[in-house]
Amino acid sequence: MPNMQKTMIIGHVGKDPGTFEGGKKCTYFSVAVSEKWGTGEAGGEHTEWFRCKTFGPLAEVCAKYPKKGSAVYVEGKLRTESYEKDGEARTSTELIANTVQFLSPKREIGFAAPGNNQEKSPNMGSAIDKQYELKVDPDMVDTSDIPF
Repeated sequence: MPNMQKTMIIGHVGKDPGTFEGGKKCTYFSVAVSEKWGTGEAGGEHTEWFRCKTFGPLAEVCAKYPKKGSAVYVEGKLRTESYEKDGEARTSTELIANTVQFLSPKREIGFAAPGNNQEKSPNMGSAIDKQYELKVDPDMVDTSDIPF
């Protein structure tokens, strides 16, 4: 039986990415994904932090463009590694990304504005250049199983 592991998150970059080269170029950054519920005293909020890593050409792009606070879509797989710190066994879970799309406007993540002599933005996918909206044809929706 085939196996698959896939994780998708949309959130905000916690701080500017860092890089290191140990055989392969690698970029790492954190992404905060917040969840809110209710209102007032009955409401609450929880933020989950993800440590993300990218390798190769994607790492080179991620080393330049996502900035602290910018919105990103990250897709990849989770990897848990064990290590020892101060004589204590610990684990760390990271999201090894194979797709990163920048969702913030270009000016917020450092892409050059048209007519500028700055470096041109790479072709990073349609999330930068297009706005998405869900379009549903009401005639195509089956409402026969709605209980009210």
